[in-house]
Amino acid sequence: KNINQAKSSKYNKSRIIALDFGTRKFGLALSDPTLTIATPLANYQRTILNTDLNYLANQFASYAVSTLVIGLPKELNNEYKIIAQQVKSFANILNQKFILDIFFWDERYSSRAAARLTQYKEFKKENNDKISACVILQSFLDFRKN
Repeated sequence: KNINQAKSSKYNKSRIIALDFGTRKFGLALSDPTLTIATPLANYQRTILNTDLNYLANQFASYAVSTLVIGLPKELNNEYKIIAQQVKSFANILNQKFILDIFFWDERYSSRAAARLTQYKEFKKENNDKISACVILQSFLDFRKN
């Protein structure tokens, strides 16, 4: 979807989930019902595609989400990283399997922000993926409010 459509009141009806994609694992974050605050949800170790899709289906159903935000990796010069094509391919698979509105969000600084947070005792290094997803989602939610 076009990112400007994200501000539509259509998206005020259910929570939003974010995914920080990785080839071996991914992180998930979830918005609160008012679409104001993002919370880290889960780290997931990927296995095979069908198992990954079943896991996501359970998460989407458990939280009744109809909107997904996926971090899209870019270089600092605004060029897409090589993994961006994998992200887009995975999003196409999700789009075919689930009834979701999918938005891509620039994730350039999410991993760096997550790494800074993991310096604190309450955030452990193994939580990096879900914290990165949380950073992605929070910036998306802030964008929607402006």
